[in-house]
Amino acid sequence: MRHSSRIYLLVLCALCALALLAGCRAETSTVAQPTATKTTVVISLQNVKFMTSEPLGILIKNTGSKTVYAVDGKAYCTILQLQMYVSQQKNWVAVDRCHDKTPTHVLAIHGGMSEPFTLAPTSDGDPNSWATGTYRIALTFSPHDDGSTEAQTAYSQGFDIKSS
Repeated sequence: MRHSSRIYLLVLCALCALALLAGCRAETSTVAQPTATKTTVVISLQNVKFMTSEPLGILIKNTGSKTVYAVDGKAYCTILQLQMYVSQQKNWVAVDRCHDKTPTHVLAIHGGMSEPFTLAPTSDGDPNSWATGTYRIALTFSPHDDGSTEAQTAYSQGFDIKSS
């Protein structure tokens, strides 16, 4: 009798575990969301999920004490680079919206400085709506005033843009 009680208990525990796992099934994405990089420059977002019509609220902060430099002319002619994950290429692709013909500028991000940015929704398919997908923000910066020597790139955490 003791042996059958153990089997019964093991079967019961296995069924409970399966039931718990089935009930805890989380929404999964085909892309693992990247985490923010740990650099002197920190990129944070107002949300991790956005609607296609929602602007992106972004905060850039230089947590160090020294000035760093970044070149503009990236997404929306700012120092920020909006990137979208393209699953067919298994790669992050720049989403550029700067069509300005003026030369780029090097901008200083002073130590301790925080600077907010807002990127308005737009896409190739609709000038007032984002394309759905997984995104991140990149910022390439340098300790040198040319904005490119010994450059490194900071990334935001990944975020999703969905239609509803």
